[in-house]
Amino acid sequence: MKELHDVAAKMERMFTSRTQRIQGVCHSIRARQDRINTSLFELEKSRVKLTSSRMLALERDNLRKVADDLAVSPEGTSLGFPDPGLRESLREAREAIMLAEALLEVKGN
Repeated sequence: MKELHDVAAKMERMFTSRTQRIQGVCHSIRARQDRINTSLFELEKSRVKLTSSRMLALERDNLRKVADDLAVSPEGTSLGFPDPGLRESLREAREAIMLAEALLEVKGN
């Protein structure tokens, strides 16, 4: 009976030791998984930021193109535009573009 008790105690220590080793490996795997997930999250944030930055750059470029299209020299307005309010409308459009660029800048930050 004592032999059986000794064998049982020895087996219990052996299985406890194995369990602790397995738990250590599981802990290492979970820690590695957490680091990978953190890296993936940071990578996704960077991707979103890059996409947003590209979109803002494209929007700024489009606004600049519109501003260039609207840019009319004072001499050009005196050449006889059919609409006398056109110069004022162009000025307002340029101001709107400048405001839009400012908003894009704020949105980007």
